Amino acid sequence: MSKLLIVVGAVIAVLGIVLIPLPGPGFLLLALGAVLQIVGLVLRRKA
Repeated sequence: MSKLLIVVGAVIAVLGIVLIPLPGPGFLLLALGAVLQIVGLVLRRKA
């Protein structure tokens, strides 16, 4: 599960980087991807 969160977070972060020129969605996707990656790393460290 933690590895899946890390991968999904990375994919969402890449989409956020691609959409950065747009005002809202690019930054929000980048932030969401970063949060998912952090949660995945924390879960992986606890396991």
